[in-house]
Amino acid sequence: MRRVFGRRMSERKKSAHGEPVEPGFTIFEVLMAMGILTVAIAIAGRLQVRALLRTLNDRDNIEKMYQIKSQLVSWLLKDGGKGKEKSKKNTVKLDNADVTLATQANAIASKSSLALLKDRLIMVQTNAKWTYDNASKQLSLETFVYKPPEEEKEKKR
Repeated sequence: MRRVFGRRMSERKKSAHGEPVEPGFTIFEVLMAMGILTVAIAIAGRLQVRALLRTLNDRDNIEKMYQIKSQLVSWLLKDGGKGKEKSKKNTVKLDNADVTLATQANAIASKSSLALLKDRLIMVQTNAKWTYDNASKQLSLETFVYKPPEEEKEKKR
């Protein structure tokens, strides 16, 4: 006798009319498999959407960081490069974005571990505020700028 799916042809189930029943899945088994598949696809889709939103948020942060750093460099080239330590706070609103920058040069505190370098370094603090997706964001940067000694400046002139 020939075997079909582990049973002999004579041992196969028969319908009420005496005809052999073909092996297959019940409707309940098919619906359960489809339900499990649907849940798995929904979870994967949700993870993909969250990853996309996180990528967009990170991209916005990188763009703002670039704008802040470029503004900081232009400020240093104009005003901060003159060696002024306690200059006025410079507040700028960028044209192409809703970013407000506040940049200020400060002297290094005498109690700081960098006190030995206070004649050579200026600490520049930049604070930025903007909104993204109805949420207020804020970023603070502290940059140390080299200040050449006064003697070298006079020799160069």
